[in-house]
Amino acid sequence: MEEEQEVGCEEAYSLIPNPLQCFTKLILFQADLIYNSLTFLFSPISCFLSILHEFCHRTEETKDTVESTIHKVPSTITHGSTLLLKMLSLDSLGAAYVCVVLMVVLVLAVVLGVGLLQLWVGQPVFVRESLYFDYT
Repeated sequence: MEEEQEVGCEEAYSLIPNPLQCFTKLILFQADLIYNSLTFLFSPISCFLSILHEFCHRTEETKDTVESTIHKVPSTITHGSTLLLKMLSLDSLGAAYVCVVLMVVLVLAVVLGVGLLQLWVGQPVFVRESLYFDYT
């Protein structure tokens, strides 16, 4: 029976609010309310600053990329122009070789042509007779 009375007292005691717990809950509620209000007020500013920081970071990366590309361009141009000069010199050398070969063939053809013509044709042939064409 005493146990029943103790249980009943505990139930009654639990129904009475503890002022320390109420005060703690009130303080925590107010602190949470203030924190959420400040977060709500400053979140657009924070978001804007975050976007601005990301923009500046990407701008720096792009600037670094462009600068490194610009520094690489002269070496690329130098390499390309050196390669172009090598190719042009080899092409000029090839064209000169073909020109020499063709000149040798031309001289050989003239010498052989004139020599063979002199051998085959001893004296020129002249015809002294009159030719009459009948156009009827």
